[in-house]
Amino acid sequence: DVNGAYSITLLPHDDYSIKLVPPFGSGLATTIIDPLSINADKSQNLVLDQAYALSGVVRGPDGSPASNVSVKIRNQITLDFLDTVLTNQSGEYTVPLTVGTYRVEVSKYGNASAGIPTPTSFRMDPVIKDLVITGDTTQDITLPFVTLSGFTTDSNGVPVSGVQFKLVTGNFNSSYHGFSALWSVATESVVATSDVNGAYSITLLPHDDYSI
Repeated sequence: DVNGAYSITLLPHDDYSIKLVPPFGSGLATTIIDPLSINADKSQNLVLDQAYALSGVVRGPDGSPASNVSVKIRNQITLDFLDTVLTNQSGEYTVPLTVGTYRVEVSKYGNASAGIPTPTSFRMDPVIKDLVITGDTTQDITLPFVTLSGFTTDSNGVPVSGVQFKLVTGNFNSSYHGFSALWSVATESVVATSDVNGAYSITLLPHDDYSI
């Protein structure tokens, strides 16, 4: 409440983990209290940590800003989820964090435009690993998309229009910046359709073994 007082009714447990989410603009960071043993009525003051700003711009391979991309932050050691934000029209994001080491995941689902070509949906978990925060930090992110393009034809080389493309391969492990990451793109949904000239273009994450 206005005095900072709180009360929570719980079942007895030796190993609670409690996330404290401060009001927006408070200058405080989401703080994890872990472990917390509560086996009887207990009074305990909980201290929220000072926030430092992790900020940057998410861009496509050509440097254009990517909007409506979800940037998710986890504690590198515990993997506790701390916060998620969407990039704005300029591709910018800002997340308040306390001192620590983090991993960053990016993803996009749904039909909201990113302002650049992207897969229908995608996830990179993580895109950044072992990010140390000791003060305000700038960390830009480049999405490593690639493009598959060409023409659909019959055996005589005659263009075929209206061909729908669906990905069969969706989840795969990738080595990115020297560490293992789980990447995924949408499967079974139509990701492209060839035009009247048989031309097509698909934006993808790099992978050695797609099935289309």
